[in-house]
Amino acid sequence: MKLLRIVISGYPLFRKSETIDFIASHRVTDEDCDQMTNLFSNIYLNNVIALIGINASGKTIVLNMISFVLNLLSANQINNTGVRDVLAVMNDDDCLKLEIFFYDDENVNVLSVEIGLDRSSNERRYVILDESLKSKSAKRVKYKKNLFDFTKYDSEVNRDNNEAYLRDDISIMIAYNKEHACKINYKDLSDITDDNRLEVEASFPSSLLKMLDPSVEYLRYEKKGLKKDIRLKFYRQKEEIILSNERELNLYLSSGTIKGLTVYMVAAEIFKNGGVLLIDEMENHFNRELVAVLIRLFQNIGINKNGARLIFSTHYSSLLDEFDRNDNTYIIRNEEGISLENLASRFTRNDIKKSLAYDSDYLNGTAPSYEAVQDYRKFLQGEIR
Repeated sequence: MKLLRIVISGYPLFRKSETIDFIASHRVTDEDCDQMTNLFSNIYLNNVIALIGINASGKTIVLNMISFVLNLLSANQINNTGVRDVLAVMNDDDCLKLEIFFYDDENVNVLSVEIGLDRSSNERRYVILDESLKSKSAKRVKYKKNLFDFTKYDSEVNRDNNEAYLRDDISIMIAYNKEHACKINYKDLSDITDDNRLEVEASFPSSLLKMLDPSVEYLRYEKKGLKKDIRLKFYRQKEEIILSNERELNLYLSSGTIKGLTVYMVAAEIFKNGGVLLIDEMENHFNRELVAVLIRLFQNIGINKNGARLIFSTHYSSLLDEFDRNDNTYIIRNEEGISLENLASRFTRNDIKKSLAYDSDYLNGTAPSYEAVQDYRKFLQGEIR
């Protein structure tokens, strides 16, 4: 299953209805097609999607919404801890509407969902109020402009909340996934943004250790029942270090090394199954080159053979220059509500230095306001005698 587009309406933190596209909207040339995944005909997926914005612009919220959609497609309960965090901002009368377009089994599909508060419950829980699924053969899609047009198609499946077997907080995708033996693989690493810790059990490859910290000879992490067995050895030390808690690694390894071990090992699994990797504030604990290396790996179809995708948020404007295209970058702003702007709507050419346009505030709302900076300077002048 490949996610193609999400249309979000009725979300109280968004200024208006917002659309996130995961396909290439601009023409794909011979020069850049080897950085993308071809689904069918002239439909290509961007293997990397970047969400960039200043502090408090809403990048994390947008990333969490994508994660919520992936959970929904996987037929996870929307009231599960973590999953429901996206819904916590909704008021009693709010109705979140989602149109989720995905490709599977040579078909293009759209899942329409309405979610609201459960008025019959004394607890604060959420239910799926309405839901329908439409499908069409990819062979009927002759042009990009009709990829998302389902006006001539009737719903194949409609939600029936009276059916005893279907929980009111689980999508009808539970039946679709079972019937089509379908699964969307994803890993959301947002929970290690501020709490940096090793998330992967493995005997870590020497090549990865060398890239992250050349002084480490080996690192092995294994859980044996309730016990954790972590063995770390440095080249210049005779004895290995034995630990019983992964957090103790912070005494011996840098935060960048620990994050790198998790991110790069998870990425290796995502490459194998063609899934989605979500990372919030990817530059945290990382130097720029480690971030750039990861982006380039996802853009290399010699390695990324199964159409794996990296979706990340960042403050690093310089990372925009890693992309030859504009349609894989979203500028996130928060001005009377969060809004998303695809960079391709501003730039039709790909040879513009994107970081310069971003840092100069040419794109508007991508740098702290001049007035705010001046006001803070005046404040400091008044405080410092």
